[in-house]
Amino acid sequence: MEHCKFSIQNILISFFTLIGLFLVARIFFLLDFMSNDFLERESWVEVLLVFLSATRFDISLASSIIFIPTMGLIILIPFSKRSVDIWSIISFYFLKISTYLVVFLIIVSHYYFYYYQSHFNIYFWEFWENWENSKLVIWSIYDELPMLKLIISFLGFFFFIYLFQKIFAPLVENISGLVSKKISLIIIPILILV
Repeated sequence: MEHCKFSIQNILISFFTLIGLFLVARIFFLLDFMSNDFLERESWVEVLLVFLSATRFDISLASSIIFIPTMGLIILIPFSKRSVDIWSIISFYFLKISTYLVVFLIIVSHYYFYYYQSHFNIYFWEFWENWENSKLVIWSIYDELPMLKLIISFLGFFFFIYLFQKIFAPLVENISGLVSKKISLIIIPILILV
């Protein structure tokens, strides 16, 4: 069971990091697009309730991202230590790539709203049907979007990835040290079901 410790901790750290990134993205979106009279029109209780409701969605999304590494680990535990070690490496890179992909999609969604005043959705893909108009829009992005703010946003989210992993790594390590490894294998599927 000891050979699964790294993989279990990596999955939990990635899960909490993703939830933290989604929270930062929601705060970023609120602060960037908040109207001047927002505080007079809306109460902080309503904003808090919206954030709590959105957190449920964020937990579901983070759970779906950690689903493949978790199920692979649970299936491979009865087998050899070597197969679990190989899966741990695969899931480590899968979770890293997924985290950076989430940051990319957060930034694309944010600046898509900035550019089109609409949320990133399925209608975006109709944009690619007419290639000539698409090229014009792509080349106008440098004129329309604040590139410095875009670059700072990327760097800020990469900083938050680093920060959240540094914060959650000792917490997860302490918790996994206190709790039996078998219980950790029960906790992860429960996180997926949430």
